[in-house]
Amino acid sequence: MTDIREGDGGAVGRFDLAANGEHWVLTMERRIRTDADTLWRCLTEPASLARWAPFAPDRPLTGTGPVRLWAAHVEDADARAGLVLAVQPGHRLAFQWGPDLVTWSVATAGDGTRLTLGHQFSDHGQAPAYAAGWQLCLKGLAELAAGGNPPLMVGEQALQYGWMDWYVWYARYWQMEPF
Repeated sequence: MTDIREGDGGAVGRFDLAANGEHWVLTMERRIRTDADTLWRCLTEPASLARWAPFAPDRPLTGTGPVRLWAAHVEDADARAGLVLAVQPGHRLAFQWGPDLVTWSVATAGDGTRLTLGHQFSDHGQAPAYAAGWQLCLKGLAELAAGGNPPLMVGEQALQYGWMDWYVWYARYWQMEPF
């Protein structure tokens, strides 16, 4: 895993991209300044997810089974079929988001909580876009979990918060051609 830095240069987390058979797995880890229960609610409750995630589910992500996932704050968006595959309350969540697999792991870490995101997908060329998007989403999640009111940084709004800069940064890091 590689450290990622923002603003003042302090490490805000780590990331990795690795091949897994015919798929790729983007892993991003952050230490969030909140307790595990608060972070878990932000990961599973529809109203909280709609404030930081790229999707809004039709139900809490606290039990296995089908779920519909709408693009957050996109008028007339079509829902993508999802499936919650595994839930260990307060610790682990795994779900399919269309053809992709997304996993969240939560663990107490000192005076905060360590969050690990895994996003498995098949199109290697999408890696910088996914990483840039999750970079902003995780920033919003951290602010929300700490009691703040983050701006929505998904969809077209992401461009206002540095998505393109992060996209180019990740593409260059992975030695890929941006767009």
